[in-house]
Amino acid sequence: MDIEDIIKEFDIYSGKNNIFKVYKKNVKKFVDTNDLKEVLTFDKERLYLKGKKKKEDKNFFRDIGSETLMGTVVGQAYNHLGKFIDQDDKIEKFRGFIKDLLEIDEKGIYEALGDLITRKNYSKDLSTIKTFLIQILACYFPNKFLPIYKKEELFRFIENFGIERQDLKEKYLWEGILISNELLLKKKNSHEVMKHWDNIKFTHFLFMCFPIEAIIALDKLKMGFKFLGTKEPFVVGLFSRFFDKLGFKSITRLKESFPDAEAEDENVIIRNIEFESQSSSFIEHGHDPKLCDIIVCWHDDLDRDWKEKYPNIRIIKFEDIMVSDSELYQKLMAR
Repeated sequence: MDIEDIIKEFDIYSGKNNIFKVYKKNVKKFVDTNDLKEVLTFDKERLYLKGKKKKEDKNFFRDIGSETLMGTVVGQAYNHLGKFIDQDDKIEKFRGFIKDLLEIDEKGIYEALGDLITRKNYSKDLSTIKTFLIQILACYFPNKFLPIYKKEELFRFIENFGIERQDLKEKYLWEGILISNELLLKKKNSHEVMKHWDNIKFTHFLFMCFPIEAIIALDKLKMGFKFLGTKEPFVVGLFSRFFDKLGFKSITRLKESFPDAEAEDENVIIRNIEFESQSSSFIEHGHDPKLCDIIVCWHDDLDRDWKEKYPNIRIIKFEDIMVSDSELYQKLMAR
């Protein structure tokens, strides 16, 4: 099994799955009902209504994630957005950004946008709503931008494709995001199979199939998963599949609120568990370390200082399934 085999497998899978058509349809519907020229006229409440909301209320920043299925932004990003909306000068800066977008020629959008962000200081003034800006770019310029919100994820995908760009990590935030989008889409559009995919399908491929080593590990471990997924639901699935090999007698509770689950360990002690894609999201989501015993994640990126401050919190990272001599791999391979 290699990358070409996985691309062909995913192409077959995506052709059978209607979700990709639904995503595309929803994005088009959102863009048609939220013309960028009209966004310039939206007042604060139309951009983002605070407090209790009715289903029929229209909120641009909320709806761009939920209605398009690109994912509703939660946690710190919404806290930042709430503060951002209260500042009239920041709202005007956002409107300036949208106005500039309307005047950009899509053919040269990477260079033009990079120049604007630097020259007009958008990188600093709009930094707290970066995720929402990327959603806007992915919706209104779907052929040029991927709905990927973290530059670290973009860099990872570039490395997985074997694209040599060691200088990327030295670039400032937006420059790195723009260059990464351009490189990944150039790779997609030059491939015999992937050039026929839209960017929504391509984004799903990146998250479900990279790193390739993980797909190979899943196959070897006979985990019952055809594709990868480093997002939280995949982590929940892996834990549910292998909790017994990880030192637990049973999962006693799954919840919608923090902490996500409770499990009984081998000493018949109930442990509180939080599932995350990346362990650092535990902090971003504002969770209380005193109420959690274990963080189960795909990638562990919490720094040493935090771990030393909360030594009682155990971290299980499924990323280790790619390392054949790791403790986790050996546990899961054990019969």
